[in-house]
Amino acid sequence: MTMPLAAFLAGLRNLPWVRIQEVFEHDLNLPAAFDLVLLEFSEILRDAVLNQRGPGLLGYFDHLELNFSLRGTPSYYPDSKVIRVNIGFCLFANELGATCDWLESILLSSNKQEIPIAELMRLEAPTAVLRELRALFAVADTGGLEVSGQFGLANPIAMMMLRFALAHEIGHMIMSAESPRLQEHWKETAWSDYAGALDFAVQAGWIDNSQRFRLSRASLRAHVADQWVQEVIADGIGFDTVLRLSHENDCEASQAYARLQVAVELFLHAVAILYRADLGTESHPPPLLRACAMRETRRKVHRVGWEDFLTQYWGPGFITDQLLSKTIPTLGARQ
Repeated sequence: MTMPLAAFLAGLRNLPWVRIQEVFEHDLNLPAAFDLVLLEFSEILRDAVLNQRGPGLLGYFDHLELNFSLRGTPSYYPDSKVIRVNIGFCLFANELGATCDWLESILLSSNKQEIPIAELMRLEAPTAVLRELRALFAVADTGGLEVSGQFGLANPIAMMMLRFALAHEIGHMIMSAESPRLQEHWKETAWSDYAGALDFAVQAGWIDNSQRFRLSRASLRAHVADQWVQEVIADGIGFDTVLRLSHENDCEASQAYARLQVAVELFLHAVAILYRADLGTESHPPPLLRACAMRETRRKVHRVGWEDFLTQYWGPGFITDQLLSKTIPTLGARQ
């Protein structure tokens, strides 16, 4: 059952903790897809804030600001206690239905064929997947991605991408509410994971030593370094929050872990496609480096070396990375 966009927005405006900042016209087939973002946000807020840390943390939250656009990324503003979520940006996952279905079918489905890893690595993205990824790549030229709601976030990978984006922003709020001592501990841990990710990237041949030096903590301006480490911390909180929620919702633990790996790898590779490069900004590290830092965090949790980690614990995520990484350079080629 669908609802006119005007009626849906009117309903949101009646909520004291939600504000509508920016609205663009959409050919919206399924307004319920936008409604779903609000429902997921409230569920994550309940779990990550009320259940895990208590209602006192709500003192760091004034309201949720919804921007119905692809302009900018989700953000948390500690001075005004505002979490800004660009609904269009979150729902770009909604436009990756074929990509999610493909990854689900080869990596996660109970009916998937048992394909050796070496053969999985040689797979080529199907035409429907390439079409979706090229639409993302074209955003820089077209000025925006039409968010139609056509898939309704039906694929569980897409749903986990959405949850991760929302939980990441709540992670910023959680960090700002912690004591200075704990914040410093989290930052040092995150910098350790970041350095480990850079080391692995050099060993894997993704970057060279000169690039590693330019991306190192010592080479970053102080305000950039402070922003980047907060993003690494928020990624970690977001990952843990979504994984815990998946377990509470009776999703089988190993399946939830595997699906979340695929979701965060796809999410951050999609951001790299939108940027048209794995580049950092003043506020965010390079997206694929963020993905590698999350892998380093999880590797330490499992207390194994990289080879054992990637084969025994992060297989679906690693294969997703490899398949998308070889596809991205082809997206700008003339058809």
